[in-house]
This record gives sequence, structure tokens and C-alpha cells, in this order.
Amino acid sequence: MPACAFQWKFSLSSQVRNQILRNLACSTRRRLLVVIVWAVLSLLAMHAPAQDTPPTPTVLASFYGAHPRLLLHDNQIPALKERIAHDHFAQEEFKNLQSRANALLGEPPCTYDLHKVEPSLLWVAREVESRVLTLSGMYRLTGDGRYANRAILEMEQAASFPDWNPSHFLDTAEMTAALGIGYDWLYPVMPEHARQKIRDAIIRLGIDPFLARLDAREVHYYNNWVQVVYGGETVGALAIAETSDSTSMKRAEKIVSFARPAMTAIMRLFAPDGGFEEGPSYWNYATAYNILYIDALDSAVGTDYGASEEKGFPLTPDYRIHSLGPTLEFANFGDAHSDAAPAPQMFWFARRFNRSDLSAEEIPVTEHMRYVSLPDNLKPTTRFQFLGLLWYGTGPKLGSAARSPELYQSFARVQNIYMRTAWNDRNAWYVAVRGGSAAISHSHLDLGSFILDADGQRWGLDLGPDSYQLPDYFGQKRWNYFRTQSLSHNTLTVNGRSELPTSHATIRTSGKVNDGRFVTMDLGSAYPDSLATWTRGFLLKDQGGLLVQDDLAAVATAQIVWHFHTRAAIVLAPDGRSARLEQEGKSLDVHLVEPLGARFVVDPCTGGPGEADNSGIRDLAIHFSLPASQGRVAVWFGSFNPSAFGALTNIDAWR
Repeated sequence: MPACAFQWKFSLSSQVRNQILRNLACSTRRRLLVVIVWAVLSLLAMHAPAQDTPPTPTVLASFYGAHPRLLLHDNQIPALKERIAHDHFAQEEFKNLQSRANALLGEPPCTYDLHKVEPSLLWVAREVESRVLTLSGMYRLTGDGRYANRAILEMEQAASFPDWNPSHFLDTAEMTAALGIGYDWLYPVMPEHARQKIRDAIIRLGIDPFLARLDAREVHYYNNWVQVVYGGETVGALAIAETSDSTSMKRAEKIVSFARPAMTAIMRLFAPDGGFEEGPSYWNYATAYNILYIDALDSAVGTDYGASEEKGFPLTPDYRIHSLGPTLEFANFGDAHSDAAPAPQMFWFARRFNRSDLSAEEIPVTEHMRYVSLPDNLKPTTRFQFLGLLWYGTGPKLGSAARSPELYQSFARVQNIYMRTAWNDRNAWYVAVRGGSAAISHSHLDLGSFILDADGQRWGLDLGPDSYQLPDYFGQKRWNYFRTQSLSHNTLTVNGRSELPTSHATIRTSGKVNDGRFVTMDLGSAYPDSLATWTRGFLLKDQGGLLVQDDLAAVATAQIVWHFHTRAAIVLAPDGRSARLEQEGKSLDVHLVEPLGARFVVDPCTGGPGEADNSGIRDLAIHFSLPASQGRVAVWFGSFNPSAFGALTNIDAWR
């Protein structure tokens, strides 16, 4: 079971946890103890009981009694149809959805099937959700009863399942949301027997198991599970509530009363500027359900109780924009995948905050994904496509004066940095740098690592997660796996070891120079028993070219390895001082500027038995011995002219 499914009833403040770990880290022989204590304390922090705050008593006095009441009222449909008729993007989305709905007419409903490796109904729940949203949405836009009947058949089948797998409550929450929206949207045309069967299933299989857990104080999540579980359950409760039925109203009011403080607590993680510590893949998941929660309340109750204005939340779509490189791959640090996925909720952000620029940024991604064969792990991300059409079609029209994002962006709490040479240019240079804490949800030991795009290629990559089904992947064995260790990331390893799990990387300085932009980062806590100081700097030139420099001071003689992982073929120069990366007919030169006595080598990227296959990935590495003094590693990516390059300066002098 993934760690995110664990439920803990105790927590420590981050200050207390970090102080304990700093004290333990002061001795080399205590390093193993640090790892063990990290595993316990970070899990306690990761799943701190944000929901232990007492519920906020809520009376749904302004409840919208008629159906459909969730997300899309009937009086909004004419404007949505008008937008589809005259907007090219909306037209194409409609055609794509209608084609999908037509194909579903001939497919049998989903069946109860637990994933065999990890007992999970999640993939089934997501497919049901995709089908119900697509079919019921297309019925509302076209009036074609075939779509409504097929959606009802899908929901009746799911209502016949023996359970919605409450042992893995994401499954339950997603199924509750799916049937909740379908029940509400098709309520006026649904036969009474189907209505009763689906409503009973939402209560019996979705809502009542959640209420039982709340009453037993067994709900203690502190990551994306909060948004998904509370969001899905809120949607279901608002769907089946009726003003003529006091029991259903009390049930909905209880769910909302518990959801409000839980969502407030988890949404503080967006503060102060929208950064998201679990990475762009989990951002997509968390914000989708965060917005389902908000929009369901807005449409059914007339208020979201201030959730949409939580500090940092209006800015979080900027995190999505900056974490997506010009190659349309994510900067996927930690357990994130690099594959881009549509984010229909970006159109909700555009509508809610009147930012047509967000729609302008998301449209090319959505259009690109129409023609991409999605891997199995990303197919479920298209399940909210109809909601994207809904939000886009009822949001602001694109304007010619839509603003362009900044070329440099950092996020204060997560301490990640994103720099690029241009927007709307697939060949632009782009570098993303991992900062912040190693002791966060889904983190790897990858502080200081970076991702590099240029000339339409991803040259420097992150391997992403390994299988969550590996033994104790989220426990004490986590750092035994190749993909979670430092040597599998574009950072340094020292004396054959990974960074401490207690590490924290902090942005020191950033600025604009005449022909580029730089940022520097303090990584001194990564190897405190080996390196007295470690500062890493990145200088991205406006016309392309990247300098990555590490200034180091060793406590004693240390063996340093500089790592850079790539899919490209690597051609080493005879002297080992430069290398050419070759990929898809493109090339990128890499030059070892310092240390003078070192040379590039190509190291293997091989995990242990049962771990992910890293075939095709190469590690361009530099091995050297650093004496008990100061030293430097400097590597230049791009065309190199030694006479024009100039002398390197200490990172402390970068201004």
C-alpha cells in the first residue's frame, strides 16, 4: 500500500522534527539512525492530522434545491453552446468528446476489478468517472437520449458493485464524485428505479463509510488525499441532498462541516505564491478535486466559504505553467512523471480569476495531447475533459493582449526555480532546479538537481518514480532504491553516499545580468559530515547556453561525483574534457571547465532486482578527489569559446 494511504494519529511540528534531525546528523556514525528517524518523523509530518480540527458547523441555508445543481446549471447551457458554435478550440473539444461518447455507446459497462498487485479499484473508478462525465455532459449539450441511457447503465453497474474499496479510500471518493455528478446531471430524465439504486449506492458505498471514519476519528491525511477524499465526498453529498429530506440535508451539512477546516488546512500548502511540493503530476490530481469541491459548493450553495481565495491558491496555476518545459514535459522532481497531461482545471482558474492568459497557455497543451498516444498511467487524466470544455466555454474569451509569464520564476516555500529564454518557442532553453526540503511527500534525495531542455529536446532528465509496490517504498527501505538516491539525479554524490534525508536547499541570490539570468542555492546541509559548504549556481544566457557551477569546501579529502542523466547518445572527446549529446537529429555540446585534471565518463544507470528498467538512460559523470580545502566544478552546456568565456568567479560574487 502506498505511504499516502497510511493513516497516522500523531504529528510533530516541522520545527521540532527538523531540530531532532539536525542533532542526529552531526555524526557520521549516526547517519543510519538519521534515515530511520527520518522515515518515522517525515511520515508523521506527511500525514499530520490536519482534519483533527473540529468541524465548522455549517447550515446550507441557501441550498439550490433543483437538479441539475452541480457545476453546470441549465441556464448556462445556451452561452456554452454559443461559445462552441463560434470558438475553434471549443468546437474541437466538443467534436472530440462527441466522438468519445459515440464510441462508448457500443462498449459494455465497467466491471468490478481490483488491481492485482495492490488491491485498488482506482483505475475502474476513474474510467467510470470519465464515461459518466463524457456521456452525461454530451446529453446535456445535445439532448441525445442515447448518451443519457448509456451513462445511467454505467452508473447502475457501478451501483451494483459489492463495495467501492474503502480500504483505499481514493477509489471510494472518486466513484462517489463520478456517480454524484451523473446522478445530478441526469436526474430529470432518470427512471425512478435507477435514481433510487444510484442514490442508495452513493450513500451506502460512498458517503456512509466516510462518515463512519469521521465519527471514529480515523481520517488523517496530509497530502493530495485531502483534496480528493473531501472533494469527492462533498460532491456526492451535495448531489443526493434534497430540501424535502432532512436526513439527506444533515448528511450533506456534516460532510461540508468536516470538509471546510480540512480543506483550509491542506490549501495552506499553496501559500504564499502557489508552489506545490508534491510536483506537477500530483498538482494536477490535487487541484482537480480541490476545484470540484469549490465549484460544487459555489453551484449548489452559492459560496465556497472563501476556499478559492486561500493564500497562494489563485497563483497556483503559475506553478503549473512554469513546471512545464518547452518540450511539453514536466520538470518532474521526486515521484512525478515527466509526461505532460491536460489540466482542464486551468480553464476554471481562468474563469474564476478572469485570466485569459491561463487559457492561452493551456490550449496548446490540450491540443497537443489530442494527438498523443497516452501511456496507461496518464489515460485517466482525460476524464475531466468535459469539465474543461464547460469552464472554458463559460470563461473569458481569449484576448490579443494576454500577458506572457515571466522568464524566471521561483516559489518561496518549495524553493524550486524555473528559467527559460522564451515563451511559445519549442526550441527555447529551459532549466528547472530542485530546492526546498528532502523531507516532503514523494521526495527523492535530489536537492540541487536540474532538468534541461533546449532545441526542442529534453537533454537533462529526471528518471521519475519507481513502482509504489516495491517493498517498503515509502518506508525505511525508500533510500535503498536507485531512483530515490542522489546518484540517479543531476546533482552531486560525496564519498559514495546520497544526500541526507534531512537536507534543505535554499535559494540564496538571483538576478539579471547583461546577457542572462542567474540563481544560486545553498546546499550545505546535504553532506554536513563531508562538505563544510556547498553552493550551486546556474547562469542561463539569453541566447542559449547554461553554466552549472558548484563551489565546495571539504571537511577532509572527499570523493565527488557530478551526475547528469540523459537519453541522448554521448560522444566523449578524446581528452574527456568535452562531450557531444546527440538525440533525434539534434546535438548539444557539454564542456568541463573545472576542475582542470578531471574528465567526463559515462556511468551506468542500473537499479537493483525488481526495480525500474533504465535502459536508454546514460549518466554523464565527473569523478574527482576534492582535498580538504575549497574546490569547484563548472560545466558549460552549449557552444564554447574559451577566449570569450572569461575567468570563473566564486558564486558568492555573482551579482
